Amino acid sequence: MKEKTTYDLIAEEKDERRKEYWHFVSQRGVYIPCSYCHGLGTRTYGSTATWYGGIGGAAMTTDVCDKCWGSGDASRSWVNLRKLKECKCQEDKK
Repeated sequence: MKEKTTYDLIAEEKDERRKEYWHFVSQRGVYIPCSYCHGLGTRTYGSTATWYGGIGGAAMTTDVCDKCWGSGDASRSWVNLRKLKECKCQEDKK
């Protein structure tokens, strides 16, 4: 099944408010919205641990989406911060 683009979503949407949302997402340059962050590039995590996996607390935290890494686009994610950190740690051990 073909993934829907932001242009498909705008054309199909009946609710004017949702149509404006998809228009905003398309203005960010998002073609195929990420299924995790819905094209925004950020997510709310259920603890303060975020994508990094650090010590968590009892609060909701907004941070970069760990699926698209902030681009909001499922077809082109930005730099994977976990892999980048892993490379940096290995470099530091040398």
